[in-house]
Amino acid sequence: MKLENFPIGLHFFYRGIYRAVDDPSTDSIISWGKNNKSFIIWNAGEFLANILTNCRAMVCDDFKEFYSKLKEYGFVKISGEHRMEFGHKYFVRGRPDLLRKMQAKSHARSRRICFAAKQARERKLANGLDLLRIG
Repeated sequence: MKLENFPIGLHFFYRGIYRAVDDPSTDSIISWGKNNKSFIIWNAGEFLANILTNCRAMVCDDFKEFYSKLKEYGFVKISGEHRMEFGHKYFVRGRPDLLRKMQAKSHARSRRICFAAKQARERKLANGLDLLRIG
């Protein structure tokens, strides 16, 4: 996949995972799912050793961190214990342009989480100030 096929300003995690899934040379390790809106990790050990550790774009040191990032970016686990399949409505084979929508949704969610955390800190601070008031 050529870089120019991706939207400008797209986060490197999206480019990295899309390239890994779209690369036919890694199909025995990771490939598109049947519906072309998901990917399947066929061999977690090989994925960790040959793709995740060699792909700086995914910025993950281990599978647990990778899985957390997938959830953070809106992917859902589709199937079972022996096969790891993850999907997202904007992660579509042949449509890297849709990754922009995926990124926007992920960032909006992150902003809501940060805003909620900020409000909680402010309430805690206000409660603490109320306790300090004399009189």
